[in-house]
Amino acid sequence: MHLLSRESRLLPWVSAFTLVSGQASHGQQPDQLARDACQPPPGYEALSQLDDLRFLVIGELHGTEQTPALFGELVCALACSGMRILVGLELMVWSESAINTYLRSDGTEADRTTALTDSRWLDPVNIEFPDGRLSNAMWDLVERLRFLRDAGHEVAVTTFRGYMLEGEQSLTPFEARMAETLLEAEADADYDLTVVLTGSVHARTSRHTENGLLPFIPMAANLPEESTIRLNAVTGSGEAWNCRGSECGVYRRQGSTEWSTVRIALDDGLSRGFDGVFAVGNITASPPLTSAGP
Repeated sequence: MHLLSRESRLLPWVSAFTLVSGQASHGQQPDQLARDACQPPPGYEALSQLDDLRFLVIGELHGTEQTPALFGELVCALACSGMRILVGLELMVWSESAINTYLRSDGTEADRTTALTDSRWLDPVNIEFPDGRLSNAMWDLVERLRFLRDAGHEVAVTTFRGYMLEGEQSLTPFEARMAETLLEAEADADYDLTVVLTGSVHARTSRHTENGLLPFIPMAANLPEESTIRLNAVTGSGEAWNCRGSECGVYRRQGSTEWSTVRIALDDGLSRGFDGVFAVGNITASPPLTSAGP
């Protein structure tokens, strides 16, 4: 499978945000240029009309190119509307400081190498279970967030994944700790909205059984019901890089033609345990990032 180079994938963002952080053209103001650079999914406007929204949680199938990219477009549109955005990523908690330092940097190759090293993104221990959370597309998302900050928007990252503790037979305590981490980060930060990208099993509200474990209460069920929207990142057909048991790699996914059109729909009848869907269209796999180089 042919994969675009890092420069090719990022060129549209670089070009747009070079204009935003530099000179406006044809009488446009920088914020207008930033908004024009964002391409949120159709239906995005419904989210901007919700009152008292604190948490927007997107539950994904790990390891696709499309979901992190569309998530980045959503964050872009929210930030360029004037909102201060805290982005929650399902990465290990130790990586948060390094990623935020990178967001504040100039994005040089040296900055990138330092961020990947300090976040342990390429650490064999960290990628022992390479289920797509450390993919090329996820790093491109980090780059997108850095472009937003460089353009003057208030965007930061919080990471919230930890470990199951010895003796825990259910994922319920693990899920509750992830929610607590998000709640603490939101309380400590001066942001208007926390937008979260996580695996779909963590993003739902209903009890769930996974890999033979006892039924557990997912992370998103621990977030405040009255101020949280949970969307399932449903897909069309294609491929994703993820793990089935201990075997990780590219797997074919036969999705629904209903979700081959990109859109956001708020309707709790569309996907059980969710308040709506974040349809990402047909999918291609994004493998783990394996090098700090270009």
